[in-house]
Amino acid sequence: MLDVHRQFDGDLPLSWNDVLQFLIAYNRGLSILDDYDHRTFETPEGIHDTYLINYIECLDIIHRSKFSGKSDNFARERDQSFNSSISTIYQTFDGKELYPTLELKAVNLLYLITKNHM
Repeated sequence: MLDVHRQFDGDLPLSWNDVLQFLIAYNRGLSILDDYDHRTFETPEGIHDTYLINYIECLDIIHRSKFSGKSDNFARERDQSFNSSISTIYQTFDGKELYPTLELKAVNLLYLITKNHM
């Protein structure tokens, strides 16, 4: 957000409410990531997925989000790590999914995206 602020010479094209909503959403994600890192994330029994989402569908969802169009930097990829993160959640070993439930896929996708972004 600071880069966006600098890009507009101090005139951030977002309202304070937009910034607050972003921080609330970002904080929730960081809390989940922190719980996962410290192995305190409570793993529910979970729901087994019935649909495999792909990279193009993910990009479509991102570009339709309420943050899309607010900045030229939003959803700009620097490499193929996002595509790799999506593929990773469907990995198997010895014929068994490494992330067998929707919840485990979601938390690992969040983890991989955040870790690859930093």
